Amino acid sequence: MNETKLPPVLSVRDLRLHYFTSKGAVRALDGVSFDLAPGETLGLVGESGCGKTTTGVALLNMPSPPGRIVSGSILVDGTEIVGMRDRELRRDVRWSKISMVFQGAMNCLTPVYTIRELMLETYREHLGEGGYDSAEAEERMGRYVSLVGLPAHVLGRYPHELSGGMKQRVVIAMALFLEPKVIVMDEPTTALDVTVQAQILDLMLALQNDFDSSIIMITHNLGVISQIADDVAVMYLGRIVEYAPMRELFKHPAHPYTRGLLNSVPVLGKKGKKALVPIEGMVPSPTQDIRGCAFASRCKDATPRCLEEYPEFRDLGGDHFVSCWL
Repeated sequence: MNETKLPPVLSVRDLRLHYFTSKGAVRALDGVSFDLAPGETLGLVGESGCGKTTTGVALLNMPSPPGRIVSGSILVDGTEIVGMRDRELRRDVRWSKISMVFQGAMNCLTPVYTIRELMLETYREHLGEGGYDSAEAEERMGRYVSLVGLPAHVLGRYPHELSGGMKQRVVIAMALFLEPKVIVMDEPTTALDVTVQAQILDLMLALQNDFDSSIIMITHNLGVISQIADDVAVMYLGRIVEYAPMRELFKHPAHPYTRGLLNSVPVLGKKGKKALVPIEGMVPSPTQDIRGCAFASRCKDATPRCLEEYPEFRDLGGDHFVSCWL
């Protein structure tokens, strides 16, 4: 979708992931495609239930049962991971080429293990029991907790002894531990106060510069996207409906859904000048068989064609693409 000057470190093509239930297949991802260049930050935005987190876990090929990637391609640093065995993924891909900061750091750290034990587990998993040096591992762990602004004694602490912001930094340190090329961050500032949110975003930008990592930022917070993203992909019902450079998307949103998201964001200092306009209705169920545009039932400008034909992507120029008949 996005033609980058450098070869992409991550390339996704026509990715489809279904959850197979007793009531039928849930099409959580329905043809997702994008490229991610080295050192680039891509924002994935949209309402809850649109496929943002599912895209993140699919990129590590670890959907929760009964989910399964049914078709498509995911190239991570030149390695095709669709169809790869789980043992090979753990050894050669996850956390070494691509890692993920899961939503809710409080729930991602096993409470009966210290931070040191959790980080060592990651190290052993990828290097093998005889493939690592304990002294080197200790030095490496101390270096990475320091990089995220934490003192070395945190390694001996249990998760319940740390604040929310500290736990979020620990999870980021663990994601960086094996220096992956791509880091997927799923709502990394959720449940944090605004001061800590700003600190986490500054930390992510600094670490990205240090490691030249590429980041996929999953969030519903367009304010966060405006601070950190280079490009933005707007998702709706398992598909990307608009893709553009961040500034272009904010200045010239082309899809009615994108405009709806932007119109529902409060702007500081604009009180009384612009009323918030909510998007009417709800995201349809991914089990529904929708012939045309999935957003048509909520779009005030929808035409009969929108209800009958799905709009393919159109190139608006300047790496701006949109899936809309209007």
